[in-house]
Amino acid sequence: MTDKDTNIIEFPAVKKARKDLEEFLAKNPKAREYQAEIDKMLEKIGDNPINRMVALSTLISDKASLIGKALKALNKKILEQLPTKGGRH
Repeated sequence: MTDKDTNIIEFPAVKKARKDLEEFLAKNPKAREYQAEIDKMLEKIGDNPINRMVALSTLISDKASLIGKALKALNKKILEQLPTKGGRH
């Protein structure tokens, strides 16, 4: 069998990962939207594993940045609601 004949989808670890993903998505239906975004992006990239990992790393970094900004804004709102030392807002 050559590398060209090897179908990575048939590897036991990949089958388990796909099964785990489906179970996760079944328990967390809101995550399906994000998974669709990931699938679309990976489809455009192709099968090169290095390119796929770079793209996923970039996506994760972008999402982490968005979460960080949202947490910063939330923290600011919370701090604005705390009473000051004089007993007033």
